[in-house]
Amino acid sequence: MTAIWSPVLRLNMSFRTRIFVISCLIVGAVLAVVMGLTWTRIVQGEADRLDDRMCIEAKGLASLPANDTNGMNRVSDLAMKLRVNDPIQLLLQVHSQQNGVLLQSAYWQDSLSLEKIDWSKAVQSTGLSENENQPTESCKLGDFEHQERRWRAALFTRSDIRSFIATDRSSTTQDLRQAVQSALVVVIPLALLLSAFAAWLLANVATRPVNRLSSAMETVTQKDLHHRLPNEGEDREFKQLIETYNAMLDRLERSFQQASRFSADAAHELKTPLTILRGQLEQVARSDDPNRLDLSSLLDEVGKLSSITRKLLLLSQADAGRLSLHSVAMNLDITLRELIEDLDELPNGKILKCSIGSTLRFDGDDVLIHQLFNNLISNAIRYSTPGAAIELSAHMVNWTIEIIITNPCAPLTDETRKQLFDRFFRGDPAHNSYVEGSGLGLSLAREIARAHRGDLVLLPSSDDRVSMKLTLPTV
Repeated sequence: MTAIWSPVLRLNMSFRTRIFVISCLIVGAVLAVVMGLTWTRIVQGEADRLDDRMCIEAKGLASLPANDTNGMNRVSDLAMKLRVNDPIQLLLQVHSQQNGVLLQSAYWQDSLSLEKIDWSKAVQSTGLSENENQPTESCKLGDFEHQERRWRAALFTRSDIRSFIATDRSSTTQDLRQAVQSALVVVIPLALLLSAFAAWLLANVATRPVNRLSSAMETVTQKDLHHRLPNEGEDREFKQLIETYNAMLDRLERSFQQASRFSADAAHELKTPLTILRGQLEQVARSDDPNRLDLSSLLDEVGKLSSITRKLLLLSQADAGRLSLHSVAMNLDITLRELIEDLDELPNGKILKCSIGSTLRFDGDDVLIHQLFNNLISNAIRYSTPGAAIELSAHMVNWTIEIIITNPCAPLTDETRKQLFDRFFRGDPAHNSYVEGSGLGLSLAREIARAHRGDLVLLPSSDDRVSMKLTLPTV
């Protein structure tokens, strides 16, 4: 089947034309099969009719009187009844044991032996004697070759008389063939025309959703990503295609908006330390005293630039799926305790309460895991309210390491909570304008967790509390 359709599929044509051509080929093949089967049935029906007719006529000829003088007229009438156009296509003989040959066609040949004909194909009994096992009348049917032609024969026997009729096979179907051919001259062009129209209509209906989808794609620009295709009334396959297309536009629109916001925020975050650096360098350039250069302040701003660019690089690698991990065996309980011990005294009377389990074994990138923990802890300290108690717990739960860190904070709206993991998002400026940071910490922490087959999520809590849960697979 593939070999049949492959030439059509390889042709450089439109989808609509390909559907049209394939539909026409299928309809043509079905039409040819139907016509072949119909012709076979018609020929078989005509053969059955001829068999019945020959038996009836053979029985009638067996009743001829011995001195019948109207023999030739009977032969002509029989030829008309059997639809034989040429007398040479009809063989006939009526023979009586007492009187010999009673009737014989003009083209009968004595070389024809009735005993050599295979009569086993069909036997029709027309009457029975008192002894039901022995018929008194019978009509046998058979085929034989004679004069390089195929003949159909009927032999009727009754008592001491027999009548034999044979017709040329080709003569019985000649008129039928001519009639069918005359009908096909009209039927076939009309059927092909209707099939072509139906195929073209089918192609148009089948490609209509594709055309709509193509037209919609052409209208999509970076300024018009909100357009969506309706899928009401569409077929299931095209409805799924339209839903996939709309979902793709949703992702594309979100990605474009995120990229635009990311570019603007990155430019804004990099602008501040660069402006400070430039201002201080310009002051030194305008001053005659080079000792006025504040190197520590410059180093702080350069450190901020370095931190932002390093985080941006890690995020870009995570987005591209190329965040390389150098995994080593780790005890996260030891790592967390070391990080907490290295913390300086917390500002504004804040305290850190810890509950850390033991033997939290894990395989991961030591540098990135330290970055993750540092981002979470520093973020909780930075945005917690003065005098707040920050809670940190780390335990094994169902072969998964769960680390939960909670801190009190200024009340957060639901909209703000949805944006906590957005890049460069730093909460409400009215409450957090004094807080240093780039707004990349939580985004990077989540990407690092997911790169290690874990996740970082925001747990439900009251408006004045933030609770983060980090999950990592254990060894």
